[in-house]
Amino acid sequence: RTGEARSALLALGTLLGIVGGHTLLETARDALFLGALPPSRLPLVYAALAGLALVVVRLNASFVRRFGRRNALIFTLMAAAYGTVMLYLAPVEPVTIYALYLWSGTLSMVMVAQFWMLTGSTFTVTQGKRLFGPIAAGGVIGAVVGATVAALLLQVVDVKRLLPFAAGTFLATGMLLTSMENDTVSRAAPTLSVDAAKPRSHAGMLWHDAYLRRLTLQTILIGAAVLVADYLFKSQVAQHVAPAELGAFLARYYAILNAASLVVQLFIAGAAVRRMGVIAATAVLPAVLL
Repeated sequence: RTGEARSALLALGTLLGIVGGHTLLETARDALFLGALPPSRLPLVYAALAGLALVVVRLNASFVRRFGRRNALIFTLMAAAYGTVMLYLAPVEPVTIYALYLWSGTLSMVMVAQFWMLTGSTFTVTQGKRLFGPIAAGGVIGAVVGATVAALLLQVVDVKRLLPFAAGTFLATGMLLTSMENDTVSRAAPTLSVDAAKPRSHAGMLWHDAYLRRLTLQTILIGAAVLVADYLFKSQVAQHVAPAELGAFLARYYAILNAASLVVQLFIAGAAVRRMGVIAATAVLPAVLL
């Protein structure tokens, strides 16, 4: 609608760049890890990432409050570019590969969270109901583009050289984001009841709100299921794909998988929600995985 196009396109382009750069980074990370280390080491990095998440989420919230949503995301993208280049310059050895895996996972947590915090302050609730779906599709498009670019690049370069391209993508996305205002929509603060105005810790909120408890449990179960599937998939890849072919295989696989995800998101998910309702539609993926 009138006045929304610029902000919506900037948000879509930002998410596309974040996910595209991370897909390049993820392809290199997985290929290097599976080529040099046994899949039995994956639970170690899963556990380390879980521990990091507990610390990073709290630090990220404080960082965003202090410097603003847009500035925080720009800083994170610049740091992502710098850190990725440093890992590219480091020799390929187990400690570097572990660091790359943890770096990639931490960036994914922080950048996506910061992006939606920024987008939530840019659009009103009414705008969000219309625009967040198309904006989120930009992330899936970014994954398709990132994986496709990785597959093409790996025809002429080795897998480690994907890291500078990922860093360049993060840098370009940060530069794009500088054209967005920190808060493009100012909204009046909502009127809070006396009970709602009382400060409460995150644990206290979960304890007193049954809805939040159910959302948290759902997130834990989804995360556990996806992690098991990821471990099984990578174990099979390491067993059946030669180390020299890992990068090309993973890039093609991620491109096809994300293209299928884009089709589902654009043409199936919305229709399923409208026809079945939100709750029933949410049960479709667990049923398919089962």
